[in-house]
Amino acid sequence: MATHEQTLERLQYLATLYRQGYRSDTIDRSLDKIIALERAAAHREYADLRERLQAFETRYLHGCRQLEYLLRDVGVGASTPGHP
Repeated sequence: MATHEQTLERLQYLATLYRQGYRSDTIDRSLDKIIALERAAAHREYADLRERLQAFETRYLHGCRQLEYLLRDVGVGASTPGHP
């Protein structure tokens, strides 16, 4: 597997070639596919994270509300005479 630095060097090499006027349909198509795959993966990850966050928030808020109702039922947090 290529290291981060190797990948950067390869991309810089391609950028240099293209700045010098080099063109390749194969490279263009390959880059389009790579970018599309990475974009799709990022969208899937984003959707998964949003779904997990929403589930967490739903559980957390539901648990907080249950605790609030329980504490209210046993009189914790309710004002008593002489106490605000």
